[in-house]
Amino acid sequence: MQACVRSYDAIGRFGGEEFLILLPGCDSSAAAERTDQIRAAIAHPPMETDSGPLKITMSLGGVATGNWPDEPPNQLLQMADAALYRAKEEGRNRIVMAGEAEHEEVHHPTLELSSHGPQKK
Repeated sequence: MQACVRSYDAIGRFGGEEFLILLPGCDSSAAAERTDQIRAAIAHPPMETDSGPLKITMSLGGVATGNWPDEPPNQLLQMADAALYRAKEEGRNRIVMAGEAEHEEVHHPTLELSSHGPQKK
């Protein structure tokens, strides 16, 4: 991933299998284009293993801060996370940029009823 970004971009591990990539100065379109380039670079060529080639895929959720200038960083991260889960639900190995659905989810989470009572979804 580091080889795919500009010298002033930043990449870091954000969770067990999650990474956070900061792309300063990118609007939603440019961020989607850059992240798709990263996704494609990771997928090609397949990694050679003792068991044969291993195809690597990557799902990305992104948020362009310019689209949501008044959102605090924590909510921007929640929106990016919601976009990531949508990318996985839509078939994986794709980019989803946060939009109104993710913005709404962060501000008005739905409640799911279970035997343990209401839980935020």
